[in-house]
Amino acid sequence: SDDFESKVSTLNLGQIRSEHDSIVLIGSCRILPSVEEKVYEAWMSHLDSECKQMGAEFHIRSHVRPFSTRKESPLTQAAVEALNSIESSGRCTKMTVCTEAHVLSRFGIESLVWGIGKGAGNTHQPNEQIGLDELEKARKFYKKLIEINCL
Repeated sequence: SDDFESKVSTLNLGQIRSEHDSIVLIGSCRILPSVEEKVYEAWMSHLDSECKQMGAEFHIRSHVRPFSTRKESPLTQAAVEALNSIESSGRCTKMTVCTEAHVLSRFGIESLVWGIGKGAGNTHQPNEQIGLDELEKARKFYKKLIEINCL
C-alpha cells in the first residue's frame, strides 16, 4: 500500500470563474504512484464523458506522473543517516506535493524532496520565512549527505 500522507488520490477544484459565455472550473489531480496509467486514463475519460453529457468541455492541460523513491534505496538511507546526524527525528514520509523531482524520476534518477522550516502555510507565501538556525541545519544536512555519497 502507499505510504503517503494522503492515502487516496485527490481531485481539487481550486478555481471557478465566469467568462462571457461559460463557467470555467480549474483543478488538479494528485494521483498516487500506485495508480496505473490505464486507471488514470479511465478516470479522466469518465470525467470527460460526464462533462459531455452536461454539454460541457473537459480539457487536461498538463499530466505529470507521480514518483516514489523506495525507503530502502541507498539515497533514502543516506538522507536518513544525514538527517539523524543533525537531529534525532530523521524520518522519511511520502507526500503529494508538486516539485520538479518527477522529471528526474522519468529518466530513472532517484530523487528525494527535502526542505527545512515550516512548510504548510509558509511555502510560496508573501511572508515565507526560514530561520538562520534552519539554514545552518540545511548546511549540515547537505554536507553530511555529500560525505556519505561522494567521499
